[in-house]
Amino acid sequence: MRRLAIVLSLLLLTAALPAAADAKVRKGPGGLAFYTPPKPLPAGKHGALIWSRKLSGPAALKGGAGNKLLLYRSTSATGKPSTSQSSSVLLNGPRRGSVFDSATR
Repeated sequence: MRRLAIVLSLLLLTAALPAAADAKVRKGPGGLAFYTPPKPLPAGKHGALIWSRKLSGPAALKGGAGNKLLLYRSTSATGKPSTSQSSSVLLNGPRRGSVFDSATR
């Protein structure tokens, strides 16, 4: 089930990234407050970024080009708006790309 959530999140983020790159994304709050979505949720489509911030500490992969936490709009199994969070590690060197981990709230 976790693997399915990761694959679906990758697909959603890939679809949302071109539009999100052009839009201003709010900087997310520090600590655990990052995972509490604003009420009401900002308008947007499934996969739209709500906020992001730099990921640091033990969860950040060393040697990467950057580590980010992302909170974005999602849709529950019943069709209601919800949020999902994901961490993104930008790799550099011969294996450039991104690695994602995701969880739905």
